[in-house]
Amino acid sequence: MIYIIGTGRIAIEYVKLLKHEKKEFKVIGNSIDSVNKFEKNTGVKALSGGVQKHLLSLNKDAYFINCVGVDKLDEVTKSILKSSPKRILVEKPGFDSINAALKEKKYYSKIDNIFIACNRRFFDSVIKLKKILNKETAISAHFEFNERGMQIDSKFWTKEILSNWVFANSIHVIDTVFYLIGQPDQLNICKGKNKIEWSSNDIFIGHGVSTNKVYFTFNSNWVSPGSWSIEIKTNNRSYILNPMEILKCRNVDGSIETIEKSELDFKPGFNHQLDLFLNSPDKLLTVKDHISNLEQQKEFYV
Repeated sequence: MIYIIGTGRIAIEYVKLLKHEKKEFKVIGNSIDSVNKFEKNTGVKALSGGVQKHLLSLNKDAYFINCVGVDKLDEVTKSILKSSPKRILVEKPGFDSINAALKEKKYYSKIDNIFIACNRRFFDSVIKLKKILNKETAISAHFEFNERGMQIDSKFWTKEILSNWVFANSIHVIDTVFYLIGQPDQLNICKGKNKIEWSSNDIFIGHGVSTNKVYFTFNSNWVSPGSWSIEIKTNNRSYILNPMEILKCRNVDGSIETIEKSELDFKPGFNHQLDLFLNSPDKLLTVKDHISNLEQQKEFYV
């Protein structure tokens, strides 16, 4: 049995995929209003009251997908653990802040059946680039985690999530680039503020060197137009993820070719991620490795 905990946008995406794969699943939401809205959008019945209310009736040794709001992820994960689950897949970033994650390092240090859902690792484009970099040595990289700061509805999100927006959202890009080139060994970052009222910083510029000796630079401006992007250079080619669903290659002669596009039938990366979660979890990011990575990436999130 697979349990989806949460009834928001991400839960709906998982339901689409699980229905297509003909997997048996149940959905548990929190409020009656959110459950009713979910049922209207999906045609799938869901239980209300939260996972804690239904602990005694849950199947033992089941699979859980925790996709509640960022501010409740860790709390719900710990509740799920009481049901003796086989595995838990937790939506990124797993915690409501970098400090909360680091405080739980000891708690999760001996738990090996909890995984963090960083779905961009499993874009077809990123999978292809990872294979290429196993053959070609990455020399340098540049990435941007621009956010549409002026378009984000600050009334929809809590102050805590907004104040940790890099951790809550931009982590998609940050996790992916360091998954490809190795975690930061040296990191220098300069932060500034332009005009986003709800954030203490909206400009990020910096550089560093990864554990794989890849030199990297980054830039992010949440006011000026921009996108999420990663460019990694080898001695022979430059590989570009912009948008991240598409992998392009710039050759020595200056020509650019598209070499991989991510499947768009479902939310990109979800199909590969779900298959690994159910069948080959050793290829997923464990929560303890996630916390270890966050320690090395900490300067982005504080």
